[in-house]
Amino acid sequence: MNRLIALLAATFAMTAIGAAQSPPQRFGFGTPASPDVIAPLDIDVRPDGAGLPAGSGTALAGRDVYARQCAACHGANGEGGAAEALVGAEPSGLAPFGPDYERWRNGRPDVPFTIGNYWPYAATIFDYVRRAMPARARFVRDNRTGGRDVK
Repeated sequence: MNRLIALLAATFAMTAIGAAQSPPQRFGFGTPASPDVIAPLDIDVRPDGAGLPAGSGTALAGRDVYARQCAACHGANGEGGAAEALVGAEPSGLAPFGPDYERWRNGRPDVPFTIGNYWPYAATIFDYVRRAMPARARFVRDNRTGGRDVK
């Protein structure tokens, strides 16, 4: 019985390895995506800033954008409201920034994960906000333009 199981396992493994090395099967429908089709979907931004669009900004300009676009849901000072809080424990002094935050928090519910004390890279925050905020704009992008941004 053990030999039969070993033989079946070896056969399965050889078949899986062979399938992984063979080219994918073509189904005969669809077309290859052109660079023009890929470009509007290729909007990821990495923590090092690669992928950011051209442009610049300042904290002062960001304050006005936040007041117009974010405060209605996240509160005037990021304290939360209809949507989650953006700030929690102060990252400078009280809580470590980034991945060490989870160890520092140690499961305490009184110290929530927020963008202000957990996400260490501005580029990552930009990427998330561009894709998902505000929620009503995300709905418009997804349902009217196939995921492309709407002004």
